[in-house]
Amino acid sequence: MNLEQSTINTTKSLRKNIISWYPFKEGSSILEIGTQEAEITETLGQNNREVVSVSFSEEIKNEVKQKLQHKAKIAIIVQSPENIRPQGQFDYITLIGILEYAQKVFNKTPEELIGHLKQYLKPDGVFIIATDNRLGINNLCTEKNDNACTLLGKNKIEAILENQNLKNRKFYYPLPNYIVPNVIFTDKHLPDFETIGRNLTIYDDNVVVALNETEKFKTILEEDEEEFKNYANSFLIECSEETLQENNIEFVAFSNIRKPQYRIQTIIQGENVYKYALNDKAQNHINEIKNNIDILKQNNINTIDSYDENRIISKYQYEAETLDKIIIEKCKQNKLQEVIAIIKEFKTEIQTKLSKTNSQTNVFDKYQINYEKQEIENLNFVEEGLWDLNFKNCFYIDNKFYFYDQEWKEKNIPVEFIIYRAIIYFTELAKYIDISKIFEELKITQEQIALFKKLDDILQEQTRDKDMWLLHVKAVQKADLKNRIKTLEHDKEKILKDCQELLIQKDGRIKVLEDGMEEAISTIKQKEQEIAGIVNSTSWKITKPLRKIKGTDK
Repeated sequence: MNLEQSTINTTKSLRKNIISWYPFKEGSSILEIGTQEAEITETLGQNNREVVSVSFSEEIKNEVKQKLQHKAKIAIIVQSPENIRPQGQFDYITLIGILEYAQKVFNKTPEELIGHLKQYLKPDGVFIIATDNRLGINNLCTEKNDNACTLLGKNKIEAILENQNLKNRKFYYPLPNYIVPNVIFTDKHLPDFETIGRNLTIYDDNVVVALNETEKFKTILEEDEEEFKNYANSFLIECSEETLQENNIEFVAFSNIRKPQYRIQTIIQGENVYKYALNDKAQNHINEIKNNIDILKQNNINTIDSYDENRIISKYQYEAETLDKIIIEKCKQNKLQEVIAIIKEFKTEIQTKLSKTNSQTNVFDKYQINYEKQEIENLNFVEEGLWDLNFKNCFYIDNKFYFYDQEWKEKNIPVEFIIYRAIIYFTELAKYIDISKIFEELKITQEQIALFKKLDDILQEQTRDKDMWLLHVKAVQKADLKNRIKTLEHDKEKILKDCQELLIQKDGRIKVLEDGMEEAISTIKQKEQEIAGIVNSTSWKITKPLRKIKGTDK
């Protein structure tokens, strides 16, 4: 998959996400086929691992080597792609974005390429393969030109691995793709309507987008979530002749849309959910989350979160449901009053337990948001405003709220703003209930809503990476534009069809008139001939004097 240079520059730091989380054995040896980004090669070489990276040009080798100074255990060698001959055998061989170029670049079929490289893999070694899916929604929704690339679907890939006796394998499904993964699913943790929203779509400037791929994924999930496996945009595959060591990783997510200092990595592994900083700067953000966990506990607010030195730890709730899902289920049962009651109870939980403060030197003043005094006088301000207390970040167990994933905080913020965000970011709720009625029940006015929107825009702007956000917005706009063009084309075709039908009707009416005129003319001619025959007849001439006498000859 080729990306435009401007896109590559923006997303380069995210390329390593495809393997940064993978639990390679410490001190293991890795053969990287096709030196690409220094970030990937460097990540492979962490934790005392030895890396031999096969580059296909001196230029790429020197460029990456310069960035990897002082990395003694990383060796970059230059070899022809048609004749790769590294020394020794390795614990891992990585093929990241390589398999689809086997025919055109390596002059081998994908199966021949894997068969050739197997001799350099230890008997219990593991292939790590990242490749695009021929049947991926991304490929079906876009038009691209890459003549060197030959994609395969999941069934074809599995057949190749089976033929090469790589019978032990695990598939991962990165979205939007393996190049800039924002979320990685597995067979044990497939997407649902909520988590598919993590598909952070990004396209080249040269790619023509036909459809909104996230919406298409929702259509597939609605039909059968298992079908997602066949239509995922990309695959990451670990495979081996020997039994794979189970890593218990079910789900990985990245916060790519944020500024680097706020980027974290979330991993569901076994019974726990772990959050790690994605870079040194982001460790400060992890420390802020720790502080927020302490605030929840100090205020007797239930939380499933804890932490150790470098990470946040949560117990994964396999049986419990998040509050948003409970609310939607009640909506489907038309229990709207119960929904209102739960939301009011949710507000009371926050309002009574967080430390109260007054409206002086409040959050609106901090961000220089203008307001009228009467607009805020009835608001309930709290000192430690955890503004991401929402229905998705809350379990409802035995009629008690258990919060998690609280990353953000502002001083002196109104509880009503927290509730406002919980409602407006719960987009599915609007399908079942008039959101304005909920605000009325909560006594949140339209003036306050306008004020809250300004504050939310500022808070979002503070955390969002501008370039990544623009890339994503542009991708969504491309899909929306294509949909609008498609709608216009459909309307145009309908109008043309209607016009053609009118013309046919007009031609039909004209034909009827023409046929009638021809028939009338034919009748007139016939009558004229009959009259002429009578006038010229002998009997007409003989009786002429008699007609004059009777006055009938006119």
